[in-house]
Amino acid sequence: MNRTKLILLILTTTLLNFSLHKASANGISSGSQQLPLRSYTLQECLEAAMKNNPDIGRASWESEAADADSDVARSKLQPALKLSAGYLHSIDPQSIIKARRVGDPLPFENDVFSADLGLSYPIHTGKRLEKKAQAARLKANSQNKILEFTRDELTYLVTTVFYNILGQKEIIGSLRFSHQTLLEHQKRVNDLFSAKKAAKVDLLRTEVRIAELHQRLIREENALRVLYCQLLNLMGEMNLAQDIAVSGDLEISDMPQNFNNAYETALHNRQDYQSLKLRLDAQRKMLFAARSERQPEVALRASYGNRWPGRRDLGSEEVGEVYLMASMPIFDGGMISANIRREQAILKAQEESLRKLVLKIRLDVETAISNLNSASAREEVSEKAVEQADESFRIEREKYQHGKGSILDVLDAQNALLDAQTNNFRAKAEFRIALAAYHMATGVRQ
Repeated sequence: MNRTKLILLILTTTLLNFSLHKASANGISSGSQQLPLRSYTLQECLEAAMKNNPDIGRASWESEAADADSDVARSKLQPALKLSAGYLHSIDPQSIIKARRVGDPLPFENDVFSADLGLSYPIHTGKRLEKKAQAARLKANSQNKILEFTRDELTYLVTTVFYNILGQKEIIGSLRFSHQTLLEHQKRVNDLFSAKKAAKVDLLRTEVRIAELHQRLIREENALRVLYCQLLNLMGEMNLAQDIAVSGDLEISDMPQNFNNAYETALHNRQDYQSLKLRLDAQRKMLFAARSERQPEVALRASYGNRWPGRRDLGSEEVGEVYLMASMPIFDGGMISANIRREQAILKAQEESLRKLVLKIRLDVETAISNLNSASAREEVSEKAVEQADESFRIEREKYQHGKGSILDVLDAQNALLDAQTNNFRAKAEFRIALAAYHMATGVRQ
């Protein structure tokens, strides 16, 4: 290595050390962060998210609206009573009641007051109102399923971020340990250099590796802060800058033993699938209601009231009537036919949506099983790799101290150990995330 490269390495190391010191002074390094206000377990994170997440709030209100729509549709099957009152002023005197028989004298007045109690009841509508009420109830149940699925999705997202944070914390801890180890090694190299048993380039290479670890530590700590912001966002917290911590472990557990019935389990438990099936049933009811528009309708109408003339010296007159009214569409310009085609098209579209969801569920289940098996195998292999890399680093460091190895071998062994530890922590986190994805795919709640 020529003199120019050595000078560049020294300058790079100095600048990175200065950057780290400045970042630490500004609170970027976790060593200078304030103590967290509160430590959350996974269950506490989920409870906060279920309470404050806006997606849950929106789905809850949409479910409430769907329940109200169902009540509105059902109310149209019941008798309706209406009380009405009015005042009429006319330039020409008007009869306050209809003539009851030929020759009856009728009172005529310019001012007439009225009050009526009216009753209406649909006797026969070709089951149109019944089917619409049933469809509204099915849609309300479907929306309740959507609310449950939204909760399941949020559970998966919070779990994913939570275990990513735990894994990231372990990675940062490994980086700090490696950094401290290299600092101690730097002292030994410096002592060997002072005793003229090591070359200057060995010391420079160690300093450059320490600077690289500084840079990597800053990057990983920033990634951890982003994950905390994501967690706070999912928990519905408005202040993303607040300090929190999470507590948990990455131990491998709860590995499903049998995946044979995973697909059937998913179809039985997935709330989005159940919701879409209810929507499909509701749409069949709407299609039936559209076709029933061609059927005759029979309704009962009744009213009872009173009429008062404007002059007080005249008495009031009672009025009342009851009648049946039947109607049947003869020509409507094709409106009923168009409505039937519309409802039929919506039904076919929802059938295709259900078929697409079935395909997606199968893919989700297969992907989740594959990822879970892969993460489990990777965790087992990476655990052994850590043990081997740790032993290799120990041997290379001892060889260098006794003058039988090179600094490059030591640094490479240290880097291999750090990579093995990082891979192991990530494999543990990915296993927990894959397990959550499996539960999400099969609809099995943890």
